[in-house]
Amino acid sequence: MKSIKLNRESKIALIFIFALVVFVWGINFLKGSDLLQKTRRFYADYDNVSGLMTANPVLLNGFRIGLVTDMYFTDDKSGKVRVELTINKDVIIPKNSRARIINSDLLGSKAVQIILGDYGEAKNGDLLIPEVQANLIDEVATQFTPIKIKAESILTSIDSIVSSMSMIFNNDTKE
Repeated sequence: MKSIKLNRESKIALIFIFALVVFVWGINFLKGSDLLQKTRRFYADYDNVSGLMTANPVLLNGFRIGLVTDMYFTDDKSGKVRVELTINKDVIIPKNSRARIINSDLLGSKAVQIILGDYGEAKNGDLLIPEVQANLIDEVATQFTPIKIKAESILTSIDSIVSSMSMIFNNDTKE
């Protein structure tokens, strides 16, 4: 059997092609997508994406099952943002599942949490039901609104008591 002899240019071309393939794979790996893994794409339309970015994780019960791969405005001129979620093919997502944007840590990083529904199986390209979890500041504001209203009413009462006292103890009454 004859051995194949390559000239110098052919060897350089093969090394260049190999390096190019490794480079493309490496860039995609650093972006968080694996070229060899089979995935499906789902979408969710949000009024406000609240700091969500591409390459943020998609979680199911705290386990990473995919990535946010793209975000763009919808074509219907409603101002909604369509988020593309790339999810592992072996995870079964029901049709009425919800895609909730959550805070993944205390520093404000975001993730999309899938809350499974109970109806059928969603197909590649289906829309999921969008949800946005309230952030910590909104939660605190909601909790303290009743306390704020009571404090304002107490301050109004104290103000009227002080006004009454100052009328009682005015200069004419003091004499």
